[in-house]
Amino acid sequence: MDKVYQLLSTQAEFWDKSWEWEPSKNRTPIFGSSRAISDTPRPARDQTLPILPVPTGIELSLDKDCSANNSQRLQSAEEFLKDNNELMNLLHENLISADYQHYNLQVLRSVAQLCRQNLTMLLGLQKINDLLSLSSTVASSNPAMAVSLIDQALDQVNNIRDERNEVLQSVTTVWYQDWYPRVAEANGRKYLDQVDDVKDHLPVRTVDMSYLVYRQLKYPLGKWADEATNARNQFAKANNLPVRTATVNWESIE
Repeated sequence: MDKVYQLLSTQAEFWDKSWEWEPSKNRTPIFGSSRAISDTPRPARDQTLPILPVPTGIELSLDKDCSANNSQRLQSAEEFLKDNNELMNLLHENLISADYQHYNLQVLRSVAQLCRQNLTMLLGLQKINDLLSLSSTVASSNPAMAVSLIDQALDQVNNIRDERNEVLQSVTTVWYQDWYPRVAEANGRKYLDQVDDVKDHLPVRTVDMSYLVYRQLKYPLGKWADEATNARNQFAKANNLPVRTATVNWESIE
């Protein structure tokens, strides 16, 4: 268990540090924090990641490559994923061998799952970037292959979303064994979602448990998918290839 706590601590630290902070576009300004009150409201801060490049519809060219700015983040993600494998194995062994405190171990495993999903998302975004780059390279010589690669990139977005939602549901199920459910309405009463304008804590981002993936829901991957699909279809029509009608409902947690 000493190793479990050590690994889980570093995993959680990377979960927080692996995303960048920026002024929030989604929440109202706040007056300060527990340390000080500001003279005027200042923007709240949310976490985000670099935006993926959108291919052009003419030749599927890219205006940037995310790999250069993400090399350290991705290298760390690969290393932490190996650590997460060890962590999950240790937790599994303890769940089998422990005579008591099984629920505590389930909670620890749920946190490890959240950390793992963040790692696989980061690596999944890199895979999308690689597919876009390869598609741009072969677009002039093999349009059908280029379109297929864009489709694989878009399918990867769906895979990331589905894994995120599965992990959120799994974690929610475990935590609700000991918590009352966080819901917008129950027993004829509605929850007043009025957030404190001084304190800025992650659990008040949403009424339900989706605060655990709030930064992912606000990351504009759905917008990117729509723009990439439009570019893909424009290129496909110009080369007499089938269009793609499937859409990505990125912000859905169902």
